[in-house]
Amino acid sequence: MPVGSRQDNGQEAPRVTATATRKRPPHRYDPVLIDQRTRLARRARTIERQLRAEIERLGRIVTVHDDLMVGQAATLATQVEIARGMASRGQHVDNEALTRTANALARALNALGLKPSVVEPAVPKPIPTLAATFERVGKMR
Repeated sequence: MPVGSRQDNGQEAPRVTATATRKRPPHRYDPVLIDQRTRLARRARTIERQLRAEIERLGRIVTVHDDLMVGQAATLATQVEIARGMASRGQHVDNEALTRTANALARALNALGLKPSVVEPAVPKPIPTLAATFERVGKMR
């Protein structure tokens, strides 16, 4: 033993145990879970109602299987809208995940016998011009 080591001084060396935790692999895909109290949940429910109405308009009865597929399609449509919105704002979006989600949505709609145009985003209300606002306020007086 080297001179000046702990064993040489009559002291016992402390035992070192491996307490480090294992590293977890990074998440490759983090799904967007929809809380039922948010705007996203309201949008998903709106899409579900649109899909059910379209199925009934085609003269079919919405079965339990169809209802499950409608819920999945609405969730996928909401996720696609979220990703496209993020991309339009210049935020980073995984193109592969967006493509997979969009393709899964297309397959779900195809399985329901619907066209992809059914789940187009809602058209925003037009913003009135300043002149139209003044005219409306003038009529109120």
